[in-house]
Amino acid sequence: MTMSTNELAQITRHSTEALARAARELGDLVTWRPLDKGRSAFDQMQEVAGMAGMGKILIETQAMPAMDRAAFTAFREKYDTPEKVFAVLESASEEFAQAIEAMPEEKLGVVVTLPFAGGMDRTLGEFVMLVYWNTVYHEGQINYIQTLAAE
Repeated sequence: MTMSTNELAQITRHSTEALARAARELGDLVTWRPLDKGRSAFDQMQEVAGMAGMGKILIETQAMPAMDRAAFTAFREKYDTPEKVFAVLESASEEFAQAIEAMPEEKLGVVVTLPFAGGMDRTLGEFVMLVYWNTVYHEGQINYIQTLAAE
């Protein structure tokens, strides 16, 4: 099954909305780390927002932005409260969805090199689905945190 850029943008929006809804349901526990070791919903939202921001750049330039520790630390420091991370999650994800919609369909097949797992070549369409998958995965993790917080 092939999806259009409009369909890809729409599932991206839906997945981000579901993730944010799950995190909001945690209320004050959004920054809670299970056993003081696991990742909080807050931390996972930072990751998803960062991926969306990188995704927008990748779609527009066909080159992955630098992913060094300093950039990661600066991003985390800038979005250091739940309110800020909810806002950047929404704005970065919407900008990513708009970049997907603006991309000509034939660009979905353009191969780019991603820095993950020592480097991998993927099409832009596969990358969009990777960001989608990451968002859905973290929604599941946040839903699981809800079950632990309820105990």
